[in-house]
Amino acid sequence: MLLGERAEPVRRALAIASIIGPSFTLSELRCLSGGESPSIMQLLSAAETGSLITSGGPIYQFLNDSERELLQFTDPRVRREMHEQFADCLRRLRPGDYVFRANQFALAERQFESAVMRVHAYVAELRQGLRPDPTTLDLDASNGIVSLRDFAKTISDMQRLFDSGQYDDVVMRRSDCDALLPRSLLAESDILSARGSDQTAVSSRTRRGCGVTRSTRRSRTH
Repeated sequence: MLLGERAEPVRRALAIASIIGPSFTLSELRCLSGGESPSIMQLLSAAETGSLITSGGPIYQFLNDSERELLQFTDPRVRREMHEQFADCLRRLRPGDYVFRANQFALAERQFESAVMRVHAYVAELRQGLRPDPTTLDLDASNGIVSLRDFAKTISDMQRLFDSGQYDDVVMRRSDCDALLPRSLLAESDILSARGSDQTAVSSRTRRGCGVTRSTRRSRTH
């Protein structure tokens, strides 16, 4: 049981942590709360002493779901705002964790952004050689300006171009994605474009290397 002046700060820290989920890390909580590590760690230590959470390595966990629910913010609007803020934290902490980002956007009732993240997850699985189910995507989602169907087609085309070795075209198609969505939602196109640029550079070096080799061989024959 928490007593004294520290009780309210601890409960607020855990209310913020409850947005993240049943478990959370210090870096996640620090990002979402905007607090400094020493003070947050003191609050988490007090929470452990009060038998509200437990820790194992870098992971903190609520002891039970009912306690976590009691600590949550009661105002739905505040919860939605916090989920959206945590989605932005994930963009910085784990940009490739598209499924978790999609879930946070969904809890924030930002359905278009959630659908975009699921398209990113779909393309990432393609990139890993998997065969994800396209029927799970909400391609009719729209933010009132662009259709997610257009974005999904463009980024899927980028992946196919990469797989076929057309690296220059991958980089060129990035501008199509840039025109469709805000930069904060373009993680997977950034990855594909960067990989395309890397492969183009490798191909260029290889061609130059071959040229030097042929020239060297010719000079040795004379």
